[in-house]
Amino acid sequence: MARRAFLRRACALALPVLVLPAMGKAALAVAPGPRKPVNVREHGAVGDGVHDDTAAFQAAIDSLLLVGGTVSVPAGRYLIDAARSVRLRSHTRLVMDRDAVLLAKPNALERYAVVLIRGVIDAGVSGGRIVGERSEHTGSKGEWGHGISVLGARHVSIRDVDISACWGDGIWVGTIFGRGGAMKVASDVTIERVTCRGNRRQGLSITASRRVTVRDSHFRDTGGTAPGCGIDVEPDTMKMGAEDVLISGCSMSGNHGSGLSVAGENVLRLRLERCDIRSNRGYGVLVTGAGRVVLADNTIADNGLSGTYLRRGVRSCVLAGNTFSRNGTRYMHEAIKQAMQAFAAEPASRSKRDLKVDDGVQATVMESNRYLR
Repeated sequence: MARRAFLRRACALALPVLVLPAMGKAALAVAPGPRKPVNVREHGAVGDGVHDDTAAFQAAIDSLLLVGGTVSVPAGRYLIDAARSVRLRSHTRLVMDRDAVLLAKPNALERYAVVLIRGVIDAGVSGGRIVGERSEHTGSKGEWGHGISVLGARHVSIRDVDISACWGDGIWVGTIFGRGGAMKVASDVTIERVTCRGNRRQGLSITASRRVTVRDSHFRDTGGTAPGCGIDVEPDTMKMGAEDVLISGCSMSGNHGSGLSVAGENVLRLRLERCDIRSNRGYGVLVTGAGRVVLADNTIADNGLSGTYLRRGVRSCVLAGNTFSRNGTRYMHEAIKQAMQAFAAEPASRSKRDLKVDDGVQATVMESNRYLR
């Protein structure tokens, strides 16, 4: 018995010697518990809008490599090389002062991201502004210069950020394409109280993804290259699709294309609720080929084409409690017809300028919608 006790004690003492070298020296540096925020200025960021602060931002983020934490960005104008991007790591938050601005350095790239959230878990951006280089872009090709790109990442939050003047989209949510056809889609992404304005291609693109929630945000004045929508839900790979998208309490206005465009048979379970969609040059809401779509309690008004158009291939769609008014403003004959109805004191009723439904649309339920002049 004494011999067995001796051997147990010897093994216990030897265990750290056997295991720790295999873990590597870096593991020994992991500090328990959360760390205090790291300030980008402590890593050399200047914030004068002239000095390139990309390396300083990345150094601050990389200093949290082992345990994660918060990188704080005080007020200032920080020039960022979007060709390199500010790349978030897992368990890291980029928290910007309300007067902090990330300025994209002018470039000729077809594709870029000022902030890149790629393949990580539990990351976020909040506060401040991101300003693209649309007016100073030195190239003429491409349409994928984004303020924030979320690619194949999980549990991501984007809150209280203003994103403008990007060569492509304000925010892009989608896929990592790997070797041999392997793909990883973004999932569990939350976008709240965000404004995307004056971007060239889209305010927000939701491509192949799972469980994306957009709340209390604004997408306006998009235009310069097609589609030019406020929000576009359109999987970049039909194999993966986009599933479980919620858009709630948002506004889409002044966009050159549609306020919301949904396209693809593999878009499943999309809900648009309590949104204000008005004064877009295209459709208020355009839905093509999606399944299990709910449009509830929205205001859809003054759009250039039909307020809502459900195209052939849409399956199982519910429209309930929506208010439509004065859509089809690009059609002069519709305006004349509306004036004649008003003169004749005819009651308002549904017309194709408010709601257009193709014959091929399946299982559509409509209830408690209002059609106003």
